[in-house]
This record gives sequence, C-alpha cells and structure tokens, in this order.
Amino acid sequence: MSSKVHAGGGRTLVIGDFHDEFLEVYIPENESVDPGSPVLVREQAEKPDLFEITFLRSDRFRTQSRKTIAYRIRIAGVGEDIILKAAQGDPAANNTLGQFILWHLDDPAAARRYLERAIEGGIADALIDLAVMELFRRGTRSR
Repeated sequence: MSSKVHAGGGRTLVIGDFHDEFLEVYIPENESVDPGSPVLVREQAEKPDLFEITFLRSDRFRTQSRKTIAYRIRIAGVGEDIILKAAQGDPAANNTLGQFILWHLDDPAAARRYLERAIEGGIADALIDLAVMELFRRGTRSR
C-alpha cells in the first residue's frame, strides 16, 4: 500500500492504493503509526472491511514490526469495540456487525459472511437475518 497517515479526532486514518482500489481505513485508537513508515495491508479472510495491517515502529534502540487490525471507514458507526471483537471471531460481535452491514449499509453480500460466522458460534438471531435475505433474493428473482 502506498500510504499516507493522518491523525486527528481520536483516530488514525491510513489512506492509499490497495490492489486496484483506493482504500481508507482506521487504526484502533490505542495504536499509533509512524507517518513515514511503510504500511502493509492484507485483507482478513472471509471478513469484508477488516484488514491486518503491519507497520514499522522505531525507537532509539531498534525498529520492529507491529501488527494490528484496520477497518474501513464505512463500518466505523458500529463501534470500534464491536469491530475488534468481530475481527477476533466473537460470534455476538459478528452478528452485530453483520446486522449493521445488512440494515445500515444495505450490503447483503458482505453481511452474509459475518452472519454465517455468528450462526456457527451459536447466535440464533443471525438465522432470521439470513432468512430475510433469502426471501428478498428469491422475491427479486421471480419478478
């Protein structure tokens, strides 16, 4: 990622080119990124909008790599605590994030992956959202 780092408003924003798109992601509040450091970004498998980000952190004695989670700005409204728990695989957080993506962002394809993870973790409410998605999909196909 060819990146630029902007800090302000309590969050750190990393922007740059990622594959063939322009990407804007937030870094968790407790992390700081050196604006001149290289930033490497990798999508988390089967988790749209979540990334693993690696950057270099230096002090007077050494330089070491640091990894953390990054997330697209569009999901920031669900809250950083939910995002970080979903990134770690928490079923309830995956359900909350899936519902947010489905109902607030109107993105069923991205929501499905989180809702399926929630079901695997025993969250029955996610079944309702998946059933609604299936009904809408079938309804639009029959028209």
